[in-house]
Amino acid sequence: MKRIFKLALLTLVLGLFSQTMNGQTFTASGDKPDEMAKAELAQLDKDLNLSDEQERTLFRAIVKREVEYRKSVKGKDPNNPNVAHVARKLEENFNNSMKETLTDKQYKKWLRKQ
Repeated sequence: MKRIFKLALLTLVLGLFSQTMNGQTFTASGDKPDEMAKAELAQLDKDLNLSDEQERTLFRAIVKREVEYRKSVKGKDPNNPNVAHVARKLEENFNNSMKETLTDKQYKKWLRKQ
């Protein structure tokens, strides 16, 4: 009888703790600024054949643009002059970063794709 009880208890314990843990797994939702930057950077690298240094610099610029956009523009009224001004300023700063980082040939190619 003890043996059956131990076996049943062991089966119960193993059954409870052998469940898959979904909380421990990572799924890329695409919502994070760095994930979005990686995707955009992959496309830029494919189109422009970026160097490693250019990739690092542009990754930081893309993340910065996305974070600032979410903080200052996303979810707000785009018709509001202040929001529109901030959005234009963010794009202007990003374009300046692109111009500083890319070669002239790469920058012209990037502008054509915009």
